[in-house]
Amino acid sequence: MRARLKTFILLSILILPYQLLAQKKFAVKISFPPKANIGSISIRYDNGRDANNELANVIKANQCVIAGEFFSRYATIIISFEADSLFYYSRFWVTEKTATIRFVNRGEKKLTDAIDLKTVEAEKFTAYVSVEQKDLDDFYEENFKKIADNDSLRYLYSQKIDQLQQKQLAFVKANNKDYYSLWLYRDLIYTDNSLDSLNAIYRAFPDSLKNTYEGKTIERVLYSRTIKSGVKAPDFITRDIKGRALSLADFKGKYLLLNFWASWCEPCIAELPAIKLIHDTYASNQLEILAVTQDTKYKAFETAVKKYNMNWLHVFRDMELFKSYGDMSLPKVFLIDPTGTIIYVRDEQNDIDLSLLTKLMSEELKK
Repeated sequence: MRARLKTFILLSILILPYQLLAQKKFAVKISFPPKANIGSISIRYDNGRDANNELANVIKANQCVIAGEFFSRYATIIISFEADSLFYYSRFWVTEKTATIRFVNRGEKKLTDAIDLKTVEAEKFTAYVSVEQKDLDDFYEENFKKIADNDSLRYLYSQKIDQLQQKQLAFVKANNKDYYSLWLYRDLIYTDNSLDSLNAIYRAFPDSLKNTYEGKTIERVLYSRTIKSGVKAPDFITRDIKGRALSLADFKGKYLLLNFWASWCEPCIAELPAIKLIHDTYASNQLEILAVTQDTKYKAFETAVKKYNMNWLHVFRDMELFKSYGDMSLPKVFLIDPTGTIIYVRDEQNDIDLSLLTKLMSEELKK
């Protein structure tokens, strides 16, 4: 009995969202060199949940102040710009301390409470994978116009990508006491390696790293790769576009159709008529539809919702929810029954027109 209880508690910890950690706030003052092309400046940040946050920045006298929220040990600030016909690209880690990043001429930087990733493990990592990276870059440069239409070139290109990824994973395994390796591993868990091998790499990290926000996120993503029909749906806490808090428990007693999509995803748009038919066929006390978009532009998302009459619940770009239900591929559809069990997965069925889902819904609602 104790063993069962221990297993239940462990699974609960794995499945529960790690969103319960309070977010932190960062602020950074950035100064650019006099000859910087202001129109070329791009500033983004990775907050631990989402690596594609664009920052609106108002630059006056070649300076700007940016601020945001983050959940990981550091917020990663990604800055690029052109100056003197040269392109500069830099990444920095910052904490809750107000930081200063000052670019001087010819790439020189002066920092206060900011860490240049080049001074951490990045240069060591770059050197470690340099042969495979150069091989991939050279192959692409020589063949990029022909790869799309040539099966043998596509195969060779995918092999070179795999060789690079294996070398990257080897670096992580050899340096698994370093936070930088855990930070890298967040992206490498989406490679085509076996789940057993990816779990083995994760387990080798020390507890001090596994217990960070990033470590728990990796753990949840690896667990999400085991999701299939017949298992309990991962719990989640999110907010819809009207600001209402939602969790899996809110849908207990009815069916939940969980649809991951984006306005730019053609297969996602193609299956909307079938989803709308399901929505219009069943009463809200029987079925709810929750659509989670991967869009980065709210206007594009809003326009698509109106255009296709998507009159159901929507969540805008909750990447934690995406990660809890597997990789970032689209489209992705799950049907969760009133007990919280997944009974349909679009990936498993390869059900392009959702005809199998429609049939299953008809059978389920007759019970």
